[in-house]
Amino acid sequence: MSKFKVIAEKREISVRNPFKKSKKENYIAAVVYNSRFNESIRLKRDEFQQMFNQSKSNTIFEIDLNGEKKRAFVKDIAFSLDRRADIIHVDFYCVDDQPKVRILVPFIAKGTAKGLRVGGHVENYERSVWVDCEGSKIPESIEHDISDLDLGQRLYLRDVQKGQKVKLVGADDLCFLGVVASRKAVSEAASGGASTEATAASAPATPSSGGKS
Repeated sequence: MSKFKVIAEKREISVRNPFKKSKKENYIAAVVYNSRFNESIRLKRDEFQQMFNQSKSNTIFEIDLNGEKKRAFVKDIAFSLDRRADIIHVDFYCVDDQPKVRILVPFIAKGTAKGLRVGGHVENYERSVWVDCEGSKIPESIEHDISDLDLGQRLYLRDVQKGQKVKLVGADDLCFLGVVASRKAVSEAASGGASTEATAASAPATPSSGGKS
C-alpha cells in the first residue's frame, strides 16, 4: 500500500474563518477522524499538495501530530472557487483499529483477452471499485485476469468478486469492461457482405434443371 508521511499541527477551532487564515499562512485546514475521535489540524500547503498530486483514492497518509501517528486516507477534499482551484480543506478518515472501512480502490485488468486475437478491443467502463475491508487490510488494487474473455463478452462485478479477499460494493451487474469488435473489423465485415450481395446480384441466372415433358 502506497503511503506518504505528513507533518501536521493542531488547528485552533475558535478562529472565525480557518480556511482564510490557513491559506494566508500557507497552510491547509484539515480534520482527521473516525468513529472514536475528531481532531482539527492543519498541513503545510506546498508539502501536502505535492503528495496529493501523486496519490490515489486509496493512498494512506501517515499523519504525524506532535509525535502521535495516525494512518488515514482522504475521505473528502474542498477546493477554492477561483481560477487557481487551491485545496482549502481536507477530511482524513483514520483507519487505525477500524474493523470496517469503505474505500475506493483502482481496478486493474490482467492478461490479454482472447477476443483481441480475432479483431476485438477492450472497452473500459469502470476503472475503480468500492470495497469494504478492515482498516489494516486495504488492498493496493483489485485485479482480475481477463485472458478467457472472448469477443462480445463483458466482465461484471459478480465475476470479479470471485476469489477476492475483500467485499466489493455495488450491483452484481456493474460492468467493468467488455470485448467488442473494432470499427475496422465491423467495417470490413459490412463491406464484405455488401460485396458478396453485389456479386450474387450480377451473376447470370442459372437455368432450371427441369424441362418440358
